[in-house]
Amino acid sequence: PGMQRHEAGASPSVVFVQRGEGTATVGTESSEVRVGDIALLRPGQALEVDGDLDAVAFVLPLDLPPDLRRNLDAVLDRMRESELPLLAELLEEHVLQARALIERDPGSPRSRWTLARGADVLARAERELGRPQAAVEAHRTSVEAWRLLREMEPRNDAWSREWAKSTALLADSLRLVGQVDESVDLHGVSIGLMESMMADRFSWSLSTGHHRRFLWQLH
Repeated sequence: PGMQRHEAGASPSVVFVQRGEGTATVGTESSEVRVGDIALLRPGQALEVDGDLDAVAFVLPLDLPPDLRRNLDAVLDRMRESELPLLAELLEEHVLQARALIERDPGSPRSRWTLARGADVLARAERELGRPQAAVEAHRTSVEAWRLLREMEPRNDAWSREWAKSTALLADSLRLVGQVDESVDLHGVSIGLMESMMADRFSWSLSTGHHRRFLWQLH
């Protein structure tokens, strides 16, 4: 809590921002950070924070370049097979922290996004580890988080896309564990979500006179 500085030791560190926002500096590079952002530090590097935020730091057996706004998917892409179990543990902690944030502030879209993205990547890691049932549970968490985000901000197309994508991924994981009926149903739900989003966008384009631009974007 109240992190102002974190220095990596002999191994790289990953820092998850859990609350608040501010400016983070590593060496000569600075970036605005907030809940859900990640900093990756090489051995001996220090993260300086100007602002009011809480963060959790973990040691990683990796040699990754620092990136103050690194996407979780990119972290997974760089992980070697032997390191995936550690990443899954870190992501499980990330999801727990996101749930705690939501309990403190249920109306925060950013906290919901943190939970949704963390659960998405946790599910991917579990699948890579050959644990499809664990992936199903993580996918269910992300689907519900994206659904609630869409409910909170119905005009945000990004939430609709992510909800549809996560639903499709859940359907595929259900297929792997033999729950075929639910898998087929959810594939249909995913397609329906995308169709609904496209219909909403087209209706908006017609009502605002932007339909030509919208049709061009589709091509």
